[in-house]
Amino acid sequence: MHAKAQAVRIGAEVLWPMKTINFRMVFCVGLLLFFLRDLSPSIASAAHPDATGSVLDQTDRFDWPALVMGVLGGLAIFLLGVERLTEAFSQVGDARIRTLIDRFTSNIWSAVLTGAVACTVLDSSSATIIMVIAMIRGGLLTFEQSLGLVMGANIGTTIGAQIIALDVFGYAPLFLIIGLALSMLKRTPRQKNIGIGLIGAGLIFFGLGHLEGSVSPLRNYQPFLEWVETLGSHPTLGAFAGCLATLVIQSSSATVGIAIVMAKADLVSIRAGVAVMLGAEIGTVSNTLVASVGRGREAIRCAVFHLFFNLTTVIVGLMLIGPLIWLAELFAPGAKNGGLHVARSIANAQVIFNVLGVLAFIPLIPWIARFLIWQIPNESRATDSTRASVGTDYQI
Repeated sequence: MHAKAQAVRIGAEVLWPMKTINFRMVFCVGLLLFFLRDLSPSIASAAHPDATGSVLDQTDRFDWPALVMGVLGGLAIFLLGVERLTEAFSQVGDARIRTLIDRFTSNIWSAVLTGAVACTVLDSSSATIIMVIAMIRGGLLTFEQSLGLVMGANIGTTIGAQIIALDVFGYAPLFLIIGLALSMLKRTPRQKNIGIGLIGAGLIFFGLGHLEGSVSPLRNYQPFLEWVETLGSHPTLGAFAGCLATLVIQSSSATVGIAIVMAKADLVSIRAGVAVMLGAEIGTVSNTLVASVGRGREAIRCAVFHLFFNLTTVIVGLMLIGPLIWLAELFAPGAKNGGLHVARSIANAQVIFNVLGVLAFIPLIPWIARFLIWQIPNESRATDSTRASVGTDYQI
């Protein structure tokens, strides 16, 4: 019981720095409120064909302030929804998730499945892995048990992209109304948290819908179209853009969501969207690395493994981006190269990429664990020997 209480305390200490995202949200929402009075008409006139019907390419005829504020506003609403949804689900299922993680990590397969379920419930791979780091620090998990959870979290985060790829933006008001009613009734704390979670989901859908409308004028802006074409021709540049966006936004879900929304608006090709998605997989590791600082050698090993796993799979994904896109398109509905088809293909590519990456790494886990223990040893050599033997015997 003392160990569980210690893990909860440490988890709170680890998760507290993540609240700095509130500053970015307040800043973005402030900009949104400032421009709401004239945002709609500005966006409607942000880009338009000239008298001959040709595409605009003059920067002085493009309303950049309206476009930037529209994008920031949609992104602010999206991030606010993600935070509300994660917070509500954490309150409802935090104890159950900890019990699930503590009980079903005896072998690598059950650990991967548990990580995927936990990430789906929390709607955040970063939050899931940070919780794992807290449990390692509290003595509830060993480093070897955490590896499957980390890989499973990468699979669980793909569920959100699949939902975003569907045409669900029109249901945002329904989620907001039901969520508001439940949260106001608040007969029980659980009912209130479910209501807040539904409000979060509604904000996510509303923010993405607003974002899609805001970027639609870019269809007629030739320099942007040429830049996107460059990202598709050079996937490494697309991956760098995705990584950088995730580092700034601090949310890989938001980065992938933006790529999917822009694909729906016929602004992003499949190749460029998949490259951005791969880059987001690297950018999301930053939260894990920061959270592991000062949390012990096992927590640092877990964070380093997350970086190694994501970086290795992304490099392979960029090398095999053609076959990855081909597989993703097999399960995407709609006319080829249509907005919906491209959006679903990007979401499918994320699922296929993460699942295949996990399957490729599972047989290597004992060797990777021993290598990391050797490279990042504990202060006590005796403890290192014990951990190394555990890594050898960890069930696959």
